[in-house]
Amino acid sequence: MKRWPIKLITVALAATMSISAQAADLVEVFQQAYVNDPSFQNALATFQANQENIPIARSSLLPQITSTANSLYNHAVSKMPASPLAQTISNLTGVPFQQVYNYNSNQYQLNVSQTVFNYEQWVTLIQAKDGVKAANATFNAAYQGLMATVAQAYFNVLDAEDNLRFIEAQKAAIYRQLDQVEQQFKVGLVAITGVYQAQAAYDNVVAQEIEAQNRIVNRREDLRAITGRYYDHLAALSSDVPLVSPEPSNVEQWVDMSVQQNWALVAARYSAKAARDQINIERAGHLPVLDAVATTGETRSGNSPFTGQQDIYANSIGLELTLPIYQGGLVTAQTKQATYEWQAAVDNQELAYRTAVNDTRQEFNNVIAGISKIKADKQAIISNKASLESTFEAYKVGTQTMLDVLQSQQTLYNTLHVFASDQYAYIDALVALKEAAGTLNVNDLQIINAWLTENHPSYDFITTNSLQKTANAPIKTKDLTSKKIDTLDTSPTLEEKEKMLNKLTQPKSPKPSEESLITPIREGAGA
Repeated sequence: MKRWPIKLITVALAATMSISAQAADLVEVFQQAYVNDPSFQNALATFQANQENIPIARSSLLPQITSTANSLYNHAVSKMPASPLAQTISNLTGVPFQQVYNYNSNQYQLNVSQTVFNYEQWVTLIQAKDGVKAANATFNAAYQGLMATVAQAYFNVLDAEDNLRFIEAQKAAIYRQLDQVEQQFKVGLVAITGVYQAQAAYDNVVAQEIEAQNRIVNRREDLRAITGRYYDHLAALSSDVPLVSPEPSNVEQWVDMSVQQNWALVAARYSAKAARDQINIERAGHLPVLDAVATTGETRSGNSPFTGQQDIYANSIGLELTLPIYQGGLVTAQTKQATYEWQAAVDNQELAYRTAVNDTRQEFNNVIAGISKIKADKQAIISNKASLESTFEAYKVGTQTMLDVLQSQQTLYNTLHVFASDQYAYIDALVALKEAAGTLNVNDLQIINAWLTENHPSYDFITTNSLQKTANAPIKTKDLTSKKIDTLDTSPTLEEKEKMLNKLTQPKSPKPSEESLITPIREGAGA
């Protein structure tokens, strides 16, 4: 006798799917995310902006040259003391005595200064260098974070597709069981309870199918939020994923790498150093500043009432000392503020250290446990297949109920999904471990990419529009409360029952009228 509940798993997994000519792989998706992810582009722009802090800080230590020039037209009125005769005439006429002058003046000046001693500017340059190192580490952390985020989002889509694939296989199997148990009830082989149990299981799996389809669309939208592109077909994992143990195999060596190379921790270290530099910058407000200065210039003017016509050329050179004496307590307050900010940066560094060590240990354990779980899942699949076969055989002889068969079948499909999910979790843990250790790079993604295959059934027909059409359409199902199921007037003999049971347990395609509107089953697709 054929074991159709088991064979149905392989057949139904290929149903309702089509093979796309091209499927995007992990590396291709990452390349799209590298260009289009807003968070990463923000990190890149921030890094590039911070790099300019070094030349900005260095500029104050280099010579400062300024030049000014002007050309003016002057109008002046002079009320100079006049002769007694002129004064008498002015008194008699009531018109004040004055002289008017109109003349041009031209001037240019060149100033040069060079810092001789300015402790604040030197420390500012040191701080800028530490800040750029922190920015570089932050950017590297963002780069590795992008790889980890893309990998997780990518495999979340595959996991959602696997979940739907198993639900559809279970739906197809339950439908066949429902069809057969109705036939068995008609000939008196089973009670009506078995029909109700199969129908309830079928209705439940239809609801699960709707949820699973929505999950696929949502996970694709998560990926589009990173890449700016909607992917309806992704390359999937091949049948055998290599179970690679972490190398080195000692977790303490991974922790040592993380302490030295974790980019978030490195960024926190340099940020703490930059905060320490800020304390010295604020303290420098009490120190003198010495500059070398030089000036050259020329002034030419017409007939001024004050200086007359002039042509002056002057040069000067020397040292200029500025000594701050009292600024109302500003320097003291700013120094205290910088000290508190440095302490906060030190605490943030300690937090980054503990986080890096904790993440490294946990992800190392997740990789090791993931390998063991996948091996255990494989054995669980074998055991649950055997359990389903034995339960179905017992159902045929009357020692198990239809509910037992359905529960055993549900357990098998759940085990298959757990196996697939554990594979994705194992890969995520591998990526996260390398990210925590600061060693994750594109080569790691290329290695994982080699585990993928494009020759894989896709759900490209599942879109937001298809979900909307489903929501607007009625779901067809059987109404057992209103449908009368006829029974035979005479009970068959045991021999007749065995013949009918053998005939009924042969797999048959679903009736077109009984197919779900959610995802029509495409017989033979992907086989």
